Amino acid sequence: MKLTKLSKIAASLVLVGAAAQAVAGPVYINRGASIFGDGKTGQITQLGLTGSLATSIYEPVVPGGPIGPGAKIYDTNIKSILNSFGVLGTTTGSSINGTPGVTIKDTASSGQRNIDALNPLDPLTDDTEGFNVPFAGGWGMSFNYYFTGGISAGGTPYFNGGYFDLFYVSGDANNGKQLLHMNVKNSDIAISNLDILGTFTFDFNGDGDITDANETADPFVAGFWNDILSGKTFAEIEGDSGVLSWSLDTNVDPPIPTPSQLRAFVGADGKTRYVRQTQLDSSIDFEVPEPGTLSLLGLSMLGLAAGARRKMK
Repeated sequence: MKLTKLSKIAASLVLVGAAAQAVAGPVYINRGASIFGDGKTGQITQLGLTGSLATSIYEPVVPGGPIGPGAKIYDTNIKSILNSFGVLGTTTGSSINGTPGVTIKDTASSGQRNIDALNPLDPLTDDTEGFNVPFAGGWGMSFNYYFTGGISAGGTPYFNGGYFDLFYVSGDANNGKQLLHMNVKNSDIAISNLDILGTFTFDFNGDGDITDANETADPFVAGFWNDILSGKTFAEIEGDSGVLSWSLDTNVDPPIPTPSQLRAFVGADGKTRYVRQTQLDSSIDFEVPEPGTLSLLGLSMLGLAAGARRKMK
């Protein structure tokens, strides 16, 4: 979607007095009928992930210098990206201040990237439809992520680019299908708590069309996420409007790594960067506009369409 289109939508929402009010969940997942039932889970407000490797790459303003304002940050669990930054295989060595025994792992192509809880802060007592059941008929979700950002003038880390992708994992014909592409817009940090914020889309290949074969044209993908309050699927709400948002709530301690945590690696471009690896424990919230706001958005879109038709005459 072009920025001009986003600006027009924002302006039209202001004209009709719509507040961009959103609430977290609740949603349900529909994976289709299986040996566990009709395929529809109970109410979910969050997804949780624990024990995954988080690898942060820091690029100082001055090569070999300290990590301070202006430094770039790249955070990922994707093997090919780590390899491009010089992280190849699992190695143990001294940190940049001489602390011995600092191990950095080359993230595996699979594993260490699983969603392992539905509604983690309020244990789900309803039907999970075989979520994370380790035998035939069970299912799960995996994720890839790549966040980009830096260190602000005030010395705090931030993220303003990148993505978080969710995939379906099972033994059935839908195994491996992408479920969401979540774009990073900004972040918020307080003490050791880091929230990464953004919007999501079904335009997985980035061609501007969400109706390709592996996107909303696929009934499984289109019907997977369902908003309970509006009675609509995410695909029906989202379309190409950019109204749905997400947040990743995670703890980073300390927010800026100490020299004893960092190893130096040389990337494919010949630059030396510092790498820290920690465990990633997080929760993911989906924020959906209230039904009234969705109706106003629909009216504003109709107004835009009518204006466009008048302009063409």
